[in-house]
Amino acid sequence: MVVAHANLVEHFYFGLAYIDDDEYFFLDHETKISKVAPDSWKKVVSTSFLVFLRIKFFVDDISFIL
Repeated sequence: MVVAHANLVEHFYFGLAYIDDDEYFFLDHETKISKVAPDSWKKVVSTSFLVFLRIKFFVDDISFIL
């Protein structure tokens, strides 16, 4: 859904990531966020869980993305 909302053409360069022990981990595109979210996030509506849209792969020439 993020890819569609942001209208990303080259979507495989980007991914949703979460932080665990100061390290970023990318979610597989089929993984539900609730699978990696802390238990407190699943039980309390007001608890926050932060995910990031990050670059998974860097390319030499970005002109074809723009």
